Amino acid sequence: MLRLSPSTRQRLVHEVELFNLPTLTQVEFEDVIDFAFDQLPRYNHGSGEFSTPAELTELIASIYKAKPGMCVYNPQAGTAALISFLDPAVIYLGQEQSDEVRKLASLRLVAHQRSSAHLLPGTAVEQWPQLPAADLILATHPVFGGSNRVNQLLDGLPSSMPVDAAFVHAILRHMQPQSQAVIPVALGFLFQQGKSYRLLREELVTSGVLEAVVDFPAGLLLPYTNVRLALLMLNKARSYGAPVLMLDAESYVHRKGKQAILDTSALLTALAQPTGATGAHFIAPSDFSRHDYDLSYRRYLLPAEPVQNQVRFEEIVEPIRLRHERPVEGRLLRIRDMKSDNLNFTLASSELPVDQFSGRSLVSLKQDALLVALQGGRPKPTWYTHQAGDEVFFSPSSILPLQLNQDKVVLDYLIAELNSDFVQEQFRSMNRGMAMPTVRKADLLQLIINLPSIVEQHNLVRLASEQATKTKQVESNAAQTERTLKAEAYAQLAALKHALGRPQLNLISNVDLLEAAIQRAASHNQVLAPHSPLFPGEDSTVQDTLTAIKRDLEFMFQTLNRNEAVLVLEEFPRQVVDILAFLREEIALTRASLPPFAITLHEKFLPLYNFLGDKPRVAQRIDSVAVLANKYLLKLLFNHIIDNAQRHGFHEMPAEHNKISVTVEELFVDENMNSFALDITIANNGRPFPVNFDIAQLTRKGATVGATGNTGIGGYEVKEIMNYFEGELEIISQPESDFPVTYRLELPVVDVQYKKG
Repeated sequence: MLRLSPSTRQRLVHEVELFNLPTLTQVEFEDVIDFAFDQLPRYNHGSGEFSTPAELTELIASIYKAKPGMCVYNPQAGTAALISFLDPAVIYLGQEQSDEVRKLASLRLVAHQRSSAHLLPGTAVEQWPQLPAADLILATHPVFGGSNRVNQLLDGLPSSMPVDAAFVHAILRHMQPQSQAVIPVALGFLFQQGKSYRLLREELVTSGVLEAVVDFPAGLLLPYTNVRLALLMLNKARSYGAPVLMLDAESYVHRKGKQAILDTSALLTALAQPTGATGAHFIAPSDFSRHDYDLSYRRYLLPAEPVQNQVRFEEIVEPIRLRHERPVEGRLLRIRDMKSDNLNFTLASSELPVDQFSGRSLVSLKQDALLVALQGGRPKPTWYTHQAGDEVFFSPSSILPLQLNQDKVVLDYLIAELNSDFVQEQFRSMNRGMAMPTVRKADLLQLIINLPSIVEQHNLVRLASEQATKTKQVESNAAQTERTLKAEAYAQLAALKHALGRPQLNLISNVDLLEAAIQRAASHNQVLAPHSPLFPGEDSTVQDTLTAIKRDLEFMFQTLNRNEAVLVLEEFPRQVVDILAFLREEIALTRASLPPFAITLHEKFLPLYNFLGDKPRVAQRIDSVAVLANKYLLKLLFNHIIDNAQRHGFHEMPAEHNKISVTVEELFVDENMNSFALDITIANNGRPFPVNFDIAQLTRKGATVGATGNTGIGGYEVKEIMNYFEGELEIISQPESDFPVTYRLELPVVDVQYKKG
């Protein structure tokens, strides 16, 4: 309070007074304090602090239930959130190196009336062996490795190791006989190849103290960080040699957008009764050595050894050794240039673009080779054919060139096998990396390949080729028929508009005349009967006008029921489009046209972290994102949505009020948070949809939207275009929101480039 200015202090006292604290029960008062403390990090993003979700804190407190009289040590305690889930009779020792956070923790202890709780002074990791003994160690905040290292450690710790490894190492050393510990760690701890990590994981397994590893999906710690978590359960009371439980927690969360919310009760049940539980696997300690003590559960879903007619990949290929260079210019080979087709898998050097490299460290490929992608989540096997005189360069960390043993394997067969579900599943299980899925070269060469005899391989290739040829012919015939029908239908649209033009004008004119006649008769207190003249002195009667209206309506009805038209999307081939550049350009052009609304673009990309070995590398922010689309169709789609906002949302609204907000961000599409799609939302603050309006009607042919609605074909085209781009369309209505109407577009990403410097 003393740090606050008088005016701030006055406002704070006023706000606190509104709670009327003296009237609250003890439980209500504790809830208010807990809620307040959990909100603090939301308003302090730059500090690097974050609040562990209450569900995760409850899980950590409940795995090994602390009994009355037991001593619980809580390193990295934060604001002592763990105290809310512990028995009041438990002796609590909390520790936090930040003096300010420790003071906040003391307020929570007072609010919870915990006289048996104590906060220890801040102690560096190097001094942890001096801490008092505890029956149970529960860490509630993970320590992330980063580039920090711990030096000059005491009592047998290594002379230097990453801070997160030192954190786990110190807890392991501090555990007493029969004690337990629960430690959250960054997912990279489970598989990083640094010596400190590898030796520590080996000790956890061989000592028998590791009881379980829980692998959490992406999004658990959002919005504070996108780093994935794992939970280590250590138990010195367990039987030596007992199997280790490895649990994939994907089935024990539900999602709210990108945020993963833990189902604590279901996960505790799975941990207590793991046999038969979803995502649970038991691994014998002896199996870990085969995988270099990697603690990622997916590694243990791989086939153990090749069986009959199977070999390791390394038995039929050999890596090509290439020399690093720093070229200035040349043809650049990227993962996106590689193939994923069993028939079209050849890439010639002449197909690659010439690029400027600015002295980047690359390798030069000057021979034919089988290429396999080491990054991106798929092997994308490609046969590269080199042409004399071409200088082709690539990054050896992303692509592996291989020589083929053609005495053992047929190229066409091997390409199909590498694209098979059997190999792809192995490849996914080998993926490492926090930001980009990456497979190590040594792991890739251990892939198990189905390999029948050369004769059988040739027969399989021949049969597959014949079947593919037949399938392509059928598809080609069907596509040609479809294109013909669509072309005919689209051509009918012009005729349809022409045919309906005159009846439409007649209908509007006759309705206007009839309305004027009714108003005139009412003003003169006259009765307007069917046989009455429409206006005095005219021959046309009311019935004549009604008959003309019915005739035009009938003509339009009959015409519409025998004519339909669609956009022929195949006439607009898909190509790689930089979607960020497209959006920036379109919004700039929209602004330049001085529309009756304000339009803004927000690019919200989380910084991506990638841990490689002991030295983590922080990926730079996204600069461009490539999607497979068509610029003309994108423009048509974008204009439809903007036009709908102007015609419907902003109808009769003051121009200075009207706003359109375009937001683009990544959307992770797998549990490893490795690959992602692009999430584009276009929202407006105009009028909401009519009450009880069916949003699905927007994307149906011939639908009408409110008083300003047209035929609705614009919404139908938007949906068809998104399907053509293999994306998804969602139209969201939030009547009470500042932006009641939102179009959400999800597009698959084919390449990402990061900002330089």
